[in-house]
Amino acid sequence: MSVVLPNRIFLHLCRVVVVDSLESGHSEALPDGVELVRLPLDDREALIVLFQKLRPVALIDFAAYLDVSESQACAEKYLRNNVANFTNLLLACAAGGT
Repeated sequence: MSVVLPNRIFLHLCRVVVVDSLESGHSEALPDGVELVRLPLDDREALIVLFQKLRPVALIDFAAYLDVSESQACAEKYLRNNVANFTNLLLACAAGGT
């Protein structure tokens, strides 16, 4: 059985923090009650410090680039963002005790 909680209820039950450089997004897209930390995901040391402070219990990564044509033309850019930066998140989680 799964339970779907409306956003407002979920935000009252959990602290939700978005870590984003806002390279391709904007803070206005975040619902009320969500904290934003502007931080590039390639800054591993800053992520570690942040995660040690926040001590997150869960992580959801929505930061991947998705354009297939561009990924073929700019493979290194996609490797760096979609693999290396995700690795930074995982290492920061481990350092933060998650």
